[in-house]
Amino acid sequence: DAGTAYLSTITSPKTTDKEKFLDFCLDHWDSYGAMLQIGAPQKATLQEYMDANDGRLPPFVEITTLTRVNIRRG
Repeated sequence: DAGTAYLSTITSPKTTDKEKFLDFCLDHWDSYGAMLQIGAPQKATLQEYMDANDGRLPPFVEITTLTRVNIRRG
């Protein structure tokens, strides 16, 4: 009646040295090239760009906005 307990494991990789990681991926492209990803633009810098360019986004960048309403059962 009080709910169900469960465990989940979340894995969040990050690089400790981006330049060396890039070199590793490029040196082993056939085996590990798919591991290399280009992430999203940094939000604050993106906002600075948009502020300086009448709200326009940089080329090849798009944004999606989401407004979420959370309700806690009590």
